[in-house]
Amino acid sequence: MTSASPASDLRVDFQCNLCGGECLGVSRADLLREGASCPRCGSCVRFRTLVHGLSLALLGESLVLDEFPRRRDLHGIGMSDDPSYAKPLRKKLGYRNTFYHRRPRFDVTQPVGRDRFDFVISSDVFEHVAPPVEQAFRNLFQVLKPGGICVFSVPYRLEGETAEHYPELCDYSVTHEGDDWVLRNRTADGREQEFRDLIFHGGPGETLELRRFTLPDLRRRFEAAGFTSVDVVPNEPRFGLIDLDPRSQTLIVRRP
Repeated sequence: MTSASPASDLRVDFQCNLCGGECLGVSRADLLREGASCPRCGSCVRFRTLVHGLSLALLGESLVLDEFPRRRDLHGIGMSDDPSYAKPLRKKLGYRNTFYHRRPRFDVTQPVGRDRFDFVISSDVFEHVAPPVEQAFRNLFQVLKPGGICVFSVPYRLEGETAEHYPELCDYSVTHEGDDWVLRNRTADGREQEFRDLIFHGGPGETLELRRFTLPDLRRRFEAAGFTSVDVVPNEPRFGLIDLDPRSQTLIVRRP
């Protein structure tokens, strides 16, 4: 169910693929990556794109979460996924959500265990991973079964090289001093560093932005880790996924 209002008022109707609700007369200006645009569940474009991409990659078609078949044989994990889609996924697939600081715990920078998965959802995680980030890409490859897929998102630029904000990060802490947040780091060779004007995503703490990727560099890093397929998730107006920001589109990467 999709229809466009006259171009003069730039409003659209769509169905939320998380809650199944009808979203009528939503301003296209509100279809933001992070802004709530479903009046029923508050889902944003990023969350709906993740589910859209997962459905395409796993099931071959884009479905509303409630329409997903029960496939407990498809095993996967999320990396601090939002409950708005994590809870419904748990009812449909062999899926569990994981976290960095609490159980069930998964740290993509650490050696992987024996479990292997059909899919992994990594949404806005890798820009926060401590360097060297190459290890996280290798571990992501290792944790997937052959043919497994990762639904992956980070903000990125379209050209150039990835900007590593703190390339010598080693032994560090982030503290609040007055009105500022300050990062103090001791490098591997013992030098003291201090950084201000930090960039946080959604609040301070583990949401500190450590780098800004570029799309060409992401492709190179995935290929270096062993992935052979890196595809951009397409628009889907039916779910309000229109004119997606090319600087942050969700990717589907596949282990051969």
